[in-house]
Amino acid sequence: MAGGTILGSEKGASMSRSVTWRKSSFSDANGGECVEVRSTLDALRDSKNQGGPALAAPVESLVSWVRGHASR
Repeated sequence: MAGGTILGSEKGASMSRSVTWRKSSFSDANGGECVEVRSTLDALRDSKNQGGPALAAPVESLVSWVRGHASR
């Protein structure tokens, strides 16, 4: 994804204001291949590693990326 940035941790990814993360509706109860999106719609992370890195990018880039991968 062009223009993406890797954020170091959830603390770094959350910025100074409070944000929440929403798990994909395609996630299963067994913790399979799951992603979460930040409430500000500008970052994704692995739901199994919530304290790990997150991919941050402009909202338009992430929406395009998700749409392109949702049909797979």
